Amino acid sequence: MDDVIYDLLASGPGVRIHYHHDLQPRVDANLARIPGRFNPESKPRGSLAIVGFGPTLQDTWLNVVRCDTIWTVSGAHDFLLARNVVPHYHTDIEWRDHKVKFIHQLHPEVHYVIASTVDEAYLTRFTTEHVSLVHVDSGSLNWVVPNDAFIIKPDWDVTMAVLRIAAAMGFKEIHFFGVDYCGRQSDNAIAAAEHYGTPKDLVQMGLQDRVYLTSTDMIEGCWHLPKVMGQYPDIEYFVHGDGMFSHYLRARLGGQYANQRIIPRIEQTLACIE
Repeated sequence: MDDVIYDLLASGPGVRIHYHHDLQPRVDANLARIPGRFNPESKPRGSLAIVGFGPTLQDTWLNVVRCDTIWTVSGAHDFLLARNVVPHYHTDIEWRDHKVKFIHQLHPEVHYVIASTVDEAYLTRFTTEHVSLVHVDSGSLNWVVPNDAFIIKPDWDVTMAVLRIAAAMGFKEIHFFGVDYCGRQSDNAIAAAEHYGTPKDLVQMGLQDRVYLTSTDMIEGCWHLPKVMGQYPDIEYFVHGDGMFSHYLRARLGGQYANQRIIPRIEQTLACIE
């Protein structure tokens, strides 16, 4: 890591290449292995916690249970189970094989909503009644999925995928926990516990009077998520924790939000970010 401090507000999101060039054999194998398909039913629902694996989860996880529904991504699944908190849903969309290491123990009460593009070894442990497949839009890569499949857009990361699924299900109050897009300066940790992904090239990112330890991937996530949020102006958003993402929203949207509540139905978000 160099000593340069970059300005988080000085530029905007780029474009990510999401997938390996040929995942059709994997998609076919996963569809054959798992009969369940996730087709969200839109109906009135209570509050939803989307729980990421950022370092602030260590400080905020006790509040997750105040939400009616808990939906984990990445290592947040095992993190909460280790603390006797059982998620209702868990989602992974990562096509690389390191995600296989994040789930050490499946739980019979969790509904696993998994992309058809995940590594085949990820799904070999599942009993079919506990998992349903979703599909991520392949864009120009053009792999084939069933005609009646529920397809989500290929945004920057799994948090955005879950947000889109939740919106389709009818959730109108969404709380983000552990969605930080930064690490801890004290020990260079990029997650709430051990992270098995490819080591990141860490950089220092300045935001007003703060400096965050982050990476190019996490910075892009921080830039992209508000744009996805802004596409659902009928949802109320609450951001928990003292991570870079919550402060980025404050800086971009302006004003002060009690308890880090991001509410103005964020119709203005897109105009602020673009």
